[in-house]
Amino acid sequence: MQEATTLVSRLKDEEALRRELGQSRLGWDPDRCARAILRGVERNRGVIVVTPFARVCRWLYRMHLALVSPLHRAWVRTIREHRCE
Repeated sequence: MQEATTLVSRLKDEEALRRELGQSRLGWDPDRCARAILRGVERNRGVIVVTPFARVCRWLYRMHLALVSPLHRAWVRTIREHRCE
């Protein structure tokens, strides 16, 4: 899913950003993602967390926000470095 996603802002090099953030290793293909979403809809889940990485992030966020905040800041900093002005 992340491979097919187009980032909204203008970036210097979108592929370099994806490599730096590791999205190519963490993303799922669209079919697998769709199956997970449909399974969540069948089970009437209010929140559907798809990838294992997203599950870990959600768990950390729910346990203690301060554990996730440094990751968020690092991701935002990295994206801003790749953004065109």
